[in-house]
Amino acid sequence: MTKDREYPKKDAPLSQSGLSDLLSATQAEEDSHFDEQVAKCGDYDNPENGCPKCGRQRVMLDADKKHRCEKCAWCIEDNDYDGDFFRHLR
Repeated sequence: MTKDREYPKKDAPLSQSGLSDLLSATQAEEDSHFDEQVAKCGDYDNPENGCPKCGRQRVMLDADKKHRCEKCAWCIEDNDYDGDFFRHLR
C-alpha cells in the first residue's frame, strides 16, 4: 500500500523562498535559451543566390557552422526551418 501524498491546498500561498527558487530556475532556463539563439546570429556569409527559401541576401554563418536566413530562419544545412531561431527573431 502506498502512502498518500500531501499536496498543498489549492489556494495556499507559495512561500517566499519557494517562489524565488521557482522564478530563479525559470529565468535561468530562459536566459540559457536566449543565449543559445543569440549564438546563432553570426557574420553574414551569403550563398550565391541568397536564401533558397525566400531569396534574402542576408544569410548568417553561425557559431555552429550552419547558415541561417535572418528573415525566414531557414537553415541551409538542415534543409529545414529553425523554429526556435525564428521565434527569437520576432
